Amino acid sequence: MSIEYWEKRYQQTSSDDASWPDVGARFLELDFIERNVPVDPGSVLEVGCGSLSIAASPLLRAWIAGTSYAGIDGSPVAIALASVRAHELGLNVQLNVQDFEAHRELRRADFLLCRRLLCNLSREARRELMNQFVKFPHGLMIEPTKDGLKELNAARAHRNLPPIPEAEHNDYLDEDEIRHFKSGRFNHATALNGARQVNDQHCIRETRFMSPYYERTRAKEELGKIDQQWRYEQARLAKFEAPGLLGPVVGFAW
Repeated sequence: MSIEYWEKRYQQTSSDDASWPDVGARFLELDFIERNVPVDPGSVLEVGCGSLSIAASPLLRAWIAGTSYAGIDGSPVAIALASVRAHELGLNVQLNVQDFEAHRELRRADFLLCRRLLCNLSREARRELMNQFVKFPHGLMIEPTKDGLKELNAARAHRNLPPIPEAEHNDYLDEDEIRHFKSGRFNHATALNGARQVNDQHCIRETRFMSPYYERTRAKEELGKIDQQWRYEQARLAKFEAPGLLGPVVGFAW
């Protein structure tokens, strides 16, 4: 795991909250989570909870308060910050440090939540984690993908914008990993329910989404011309969601 990057990030900013203009994309991800979580999930495990930027967000705070929530993260600094945030907000949560490269076994829960963790891990570690993810009754996973980034940069090239590279601390999921993940869920559901009883609710539903900032910003000269509030409102209102739509980020729900 790129623990050094995140330890430094948390020490500098005391948070993993998105910065401008990334807040637009983050809003869409939070909205995706809010619309896909069950009303009464029982117990929740967030793998890679960071400083609780998801659980403590205004959109999900009330939902988390009604669950038995546990969050784990590879960064001790993140867990310390998460503990402070949970105390300030009055959230009754369990928080623990777990090195995902060395210890990949996950505690059981009714619902799994994982957002942008796997792209920070080795391929071996994330494959083992995804093999466990598919065994949770329900869950959500949000990760950037290599193919999605290629398509996005092709669209940016038509606007004469520079490509957006993977960050040095990231390794986006490729199609083979996604295919293995989805087939693992199907096989698990079949084993539990029988081939004739497996339906879309048992398997992984995939949604690709993006916000205007991905397509139109990240060019320095353009960022200076676009008002921050405009970017936020556009990202909030323009919910580009459809299978096959350009965008590097994919939401998986089951």
